[in-house]
Amino acid sequence: MKPHFWPLSSLEMTCWGQPVVFRCRSERGTDVQYAWYRVGKPNNIILHTSTDLHLHCSNITEDSQLFCLASNDVSSQSSEFISLQILQPADKNCVYLISSKALSSYDCIRSTTSLSTSTQTTEELLSSATVSQLTWSQNKTMSWSGLPLWYECLRWLLFSAMITILYVVLTCLKSTSRRLMAQVKHPKHI
Repeated sequence: MKPHFWPLSSLEMTCWGQPVVFRCRSERGTDVQYAWYRVGKPNNIILHTSTDLHLHCSNITEDSQLFCLASNDVSSQSSEFISLQILQPADKNCVYLISSKALSSYDCIRSTTSLSTSTQTTEELLSSATVSQLTWSQNKTMSWSGLPLWYECLRWLLFSAMITILYVVLTCLKSTSRRLMAQVKHPKHI
């Protein structure tokens, strides 16, 4: 069977240069061995012999096409291609985009500084404009830290509740301690 791959984390994390792991599996077959390749000329280049492929800025140096090969003694089949496109290299706060027919698409769009046209060639200007005039648009429910907005809200809500409970406990302890001190200083006689 043709192997299938899927990401183990959100692809949008590539917009901040965060690593992404892909897993490759075949539905059928015994003693299946998996390997990840980068399309090369004249020969494909083996990247990793495992079901999982770890992608991060340090190992993405150029735009490329990747695929998973599942093989055993009977046959071998390759997966659909994964396309990697570097939007901003690793030495400049890495941003990369992953696309494939087998995956849903997303956009890595960021907003950075304005461009100075006096020292840039037209080619540099066009490539810079693609990255620098962009805004994060795919998932409006993500916070600035890259976590889902609901998770950030829940974290802050729980933090606020913890601080409130701590304040109430300390206030109660303080008033109880004052009352006990007052009783010690002025005991009631029966």
